[in-house]
Amino acid sequence: MGPNHIRQQPVLAKNGVRRDAKAEYKAGRSAITLPNFEAKLQPFQRTDKLREACTQLVRRDTCEQILWHYTSADAAIEIVKSSCLHLACHSFMSDPAEGLRSPALVTASWQAAIDRVGKHPKLDLKYLRDTDIVLAGFGDYKPHNPPTFLVSFSVLRDSLSQWARYGADGAGIALGFRVEPAHFKRFTPAQERSYGPFLYKIFYDLDGDQRADKVAVSPAVDTAQLRNRLTDLFDSFLRSADAPTEIENALYLIAHDLKPVIKQSAYYEEQEWRIAAGTVIESTSLYDLRATRFGIAPFMVLPFCSGVQLEEIRFGPKLSRDNQWTCEWLCRKHGLSVNVSQSAFAYR
Repeated sequence: MGPNHIRQQPVLAKNGVRRDAKAEYKAGRSAITLPNFEAKLQPFQRTDKLREACTQLVRRDTCEQILWHYTSADAAIEIVKSSCLHLACHSFMSDPAEGLRSPALVTASWQAAIDRVGKHPKLDLKYLRDTDIVLAGFGDYKPHNPPTFLVSFSVLRDSLSQWARYGADGAGIALGFRVEPAHFKRFTPAQERSYGPFLYKIFYDLDGDQRADKVAVSPAVDTAQLRNRLTDLFDSFLRSADAPTEIENALYLIAHDLKPVIKQSAYYEEQEWRIAAGTVIESTSLYDLRATRFGIAPFMVLPFCSGVQLEEIRFGPKLSRDNQWTCEWLCRKHGLSVNVSQSAFAYR
């Protein structure tokens, strides 16, 4: 290998991780010499710029509404006692397709960008149509992939479907939070790569859903607009890209970045928002483990003082009115001033 040579094809380490020249240089294994490094760094700078632009499309800086987290009475008591929210790992959640919808969106936008560009001075666009094949195994088990952690909310203050699905079939609690992303405490401990937390409004993948033109007009429009804006960004990126490997890496990373944001259409009526964060799987300080019905599940902790404030509690329609004073007592004991009320639904 010559002193100025950089690999143009992805190389897999023993554990299956895709390596690249930038990572090898930082690890002291690269043969790239410093005088040429800035030129070699340009593809990574382009990818970083694209990733930032894509994530800005889905992150939210504010939310004017109270966001509601439906849960069991046991979990609600633990949240109030600890003054913390738990962000669960995406692969230990109720939706088995959690985190697997973003590749389809990225692929659709990428193919649209190729059609729009038409001709490239350096690359064969016919060949580039296959660059998104890197996303084909996106959902495969890869222990080296960084996990995504999230906590879900709804803008719906009193939703019968949410009581039934998440609120212990009506015998649970809904916690109403004021969320201020500007005050989020970022997960950035020394020597442990991480990102977030960030606030997202969920987009729903409505392709092929026959209900989309009848009852899901707004979600369908929102997702179509996101797809079009991604296409615009991919168009600009493609015109300046100069290697298929650069494109493959960018598409994979963007699909990973958008994992917390895309859900299947069956959930569109939940009107969901999320706080999501992530870290490398080797982290020992950023997450812990607990037993759930899905096994030994990792979670991250977000304190109330870090941009989330509990403002309301609603107890489920199956619970007795005595829960009014017990909820008020629980909050008072732990120094919280919270409005307490019962669901208006009649449900048993």
